[in-house]
Amino acid sequence: MSNRISITPTNHPIVLVESSAGGLHALQDLFANISIESDTTYVVVQHLGAHFESQLSTFLSKVTDIPIRIPKQGEQMQKNCIYLQPKG
Repeated sequence: MSNRISITPTNHPIVLVESSAGGLHALQDLFANISIESDTTYVVVQHLGAHFESQLSTFLSKVTDIPIRIPKQGEQMQKNCIYLQPKG
């Protein structure tokens, strides 16, 4: 089973941020300084093992009020939102 997701295109900027598991503090610093009204979608991809449970949502929610979501197949990406990769 693949964890790839196809997401409907948007009419606003999308920023892709990649990080290793050791990059949590850098991600916190980044999102602590981004306005909740940036009119941008953020997609964060962490380089983790397939069976590793990410705690990124918990860490980021401590420093930002930007909504954090796991995308679903066919979902329209919303601006002013952070999307995290699904587990696996």
